Amino acid sequence: MKNKSSAFGGISRALSNRNYRIYWFGNTPSLLGFWIQKVGLGHLVWDLTGSYAWLGMIGFAALAPSVLLSPIAGAVADRYGLRLVAINALIVSGLAGLAFGLLVLTDNQKAEYLLILAFIQGLALSFDLPVRMALVPNLVERRDLSSAIALNTTTFHAGMFVGPALFGVIFSFFGLAAVFIVNGLTFFWFMSMLLLLRLEPVPKRGAEAQTLFADMAEGVKYIASHPSMRALFLFAVVPHLFIRPYMEWMPGFSAEVFGHGAEGLASLFSATGLGSTLGGLWLALRGRNTGLTKILVVSLGVAILALLFFVFNNVYWIGLAIMFVLGITLVCGAVANHCLVQNTVEPSVRGRVISLGTGMAVGFPAIGALTFGWLGSAISIEISITGAMVIALLYWVPAAKRIMGRATDLEGEYHG
Repeated sequence: MKNKSSAFGGISRALSNRNYRIYWFGNTPSLLGFWIQKVGLGHLVWDLTGSYAWLGMIGFAALAPSVLLSPIAGAVADRYGLRLVAINALIVSGLAGLAFGLLVLTDNQKAEYLLILAFIQGLALSFDLPVRMALVPNLVERRDLSSAIALNTTTFHAGMFVGPALFGVIFSFFGLAAVFIVNGLTFFWFMSMLLLLRLEPVPKRGAEAQTLFADMAEGVKYIASHPSMRALFLFAVVPHLFIRPYMEWMPGFSAEVFGHGAEGLASLFSATGLGSTLGGLWLALRGRNTGLTKILVVSLGVAILALLFFVFNNVYWIGLAIMFVLGITLVCGAVANHCLVQNTVEPSVRGRVISLGTGMAVGFPAIGALTFGWLGSAISIEISITGAMVIALLYWVPAAKRIMGRATDLEGEYHG
């Protein structure tokens, strides 16, 4: 039995848990839908406006709500239950996805309407994304947690590889409206899978329970008072603020620098997704915490250098190769960070801590996308990204030293 379960290392162990298996089969189509719409919306906005500023604004609208609302989402989830919060968020996201499709079907796809719908989906994402991640420790045995997190992150980034390809098929055969409708339906699929999970009932809280804002403050205080957790969150500024916004300006860069349209954009995203898939699978098979701190530090350093090379390159196939490397480094950094957080955090504040991390992961790229998009329109996208990478390198050096000093604590046995 042991040989059978270890055939694919930690992946087999994670999927041997019934609840996680159901969760994964629901989550995977939803993540594919996310990437299908990501490419479709970027293509639509650029086709309508031809503006880096509009690309930045749409990206900001979709992601910015998480900065303010993700901490609230964590407090609500810790209080009322992760599944209930996720289901309500998925309903809103699904309806918004269908509304995107309706706009295209009726030829009302104005940029202003897209901005409003992107903001509505961003509101739902503020609750959906942190709850998805916080659910995982409740679905697997603790020894399988690292592998489950790696498989989850790999699935998300594999969507970056498969999603653009599916976008191309759906767009070619059924049109742009179908791209958004398919994404909307995947949210309802995931919701149906969540209803099948066997979870422990949420403990009822008595009259002495704190207010939601007090719960939120407790999560912030927990991070600030734990040196290892604080180091992780400070280091996470590097990918979230400086690196991940590249996705929002990629449609314009693909069109102007490489001279490619929707197909070229899809290929660039697919190259990143392929690298992410391979990097994530490696970590999922690896299935252990030892060495994750070093993987985190090295991965993000290489990612900064990869984007610097990308900005100064105008050869398309070299751009694809750089995006492949960027995919490997980003997923390794993301998996390592999330595993270390989950390994260190206390269960009583898990939802709040994860939601604060999600607020950074989603909100900071929104700020970066808005800033880089504006600078890209006002000056040039090359100068904008180069400046960001130089600042990122200067920040990375002391942050890397700080987090490496906490490696023993972060990678040790769970102590929550």
